This record gives sequence, structure tokens and C-alpha cells, in this order.
Amino acid sequence: MSDKKDRGMEKNTGEQQMEIRRGSVEDLEECENCLDDSQLHDVYFNDSDYKRKYLTEAIDRKELFVLVDSNECKGFSRIDPVGVFSRFPLLRVLAVKKEYRNRGFGQKLLKHYEEIGFSTSDKIFLLVSDFNKRAYRLYRRIGYKRLVEIPHLLKKGVAEYVMMKET
Repeated sequence: MSDKKDRGMEKNTGEQQMEIRRGSVEDLEECENCLDDSQLHDVYFNDSDYKRKYLTEAIDRKELFVLVDSNECKGFSRIDPVGVFSRFPLLRVLAVKKEYRNRGFGQKLLKHYEEIGFSTSDKIFLLVSDFNKRAYRLYRRIGYKRLVEIPHLLKKGVAEYVMMKET
């Protein structure tokens, strides 16, 4: 009886089911779409073969996490559990489909990263490119500290900021 009542409440309130789950090969195209029409795409992922290889590697290593809301992929993250000094978690990439940006999906993926990272470490890391000013401001606002700027790390003419957050 209670089960039927709960389902009825979900339907009546219009609640949407959101989950973050491990990505699979079935998610490749949707994850590629998340990168499209973004600065990350323009600078790092404009080669479709490289983009596919990067995401496939993330799936193989169990590093890809997909945010699904209303049965649709809204964004994804790639989390390397020991990406910094073979010890500390690293957020390698976070992307949200253009039409869903600035709606909190990126923050949900970031919170998920922090939950995973802080479950095994007292420090977590990420890189943010100098052109990604909105993300940089968000990371600073929620407690990440900029440790160092590395010019030309991944691409000539682009600096990467190494950022860390501690418990």
C-alpha cells in the first residue's frame, strides 16, 4: 500500500529522478555532446577521435560518472582516484550540455567528486584552464585554493591552475 502511495506522490508532485552513475559505452555519444559547444571542446577536444579515445579510456578505467536527470544525460565528470602523485584524487574534466549549464548540474557533479575524493583523502585536486574564468570563480568560492599556475601545460598559450581543497 505504501509503495503505491509513494509512487503516486512522485507523479503528482512532478519530482524528477536524478542520479549520478558510472558511465558506460552506451553513454559515449551523450558525453561527447556535453563537450560540444564549449571552450573545453574548442581548446582540447575538437578532434573527435581524441575525444572518443579520452572518454573510452575513462570508461575502461571506471573514472567516468554521468549525471542523468529525467532519463537524459545532462553532464559528466572524469575522476581519477589517485591522479595527483599517485595518491590524491583529481577531477580531470567536468562538462555539462550547453542547454543545461548554469542550472546547478555542474555543482552536483562537483559535489559528487568531493564526496568520492574526501572518502579516501583529506586533499582533493583539480586543474582549471585560465580561459575558464566562471569555473575558476566557483572553485574559489567553494573553498579550493590555487596552488600554482603552469603555463603551456596541456596546450601552448594556455595556463592551467592547480587547485586543492582540504577537509
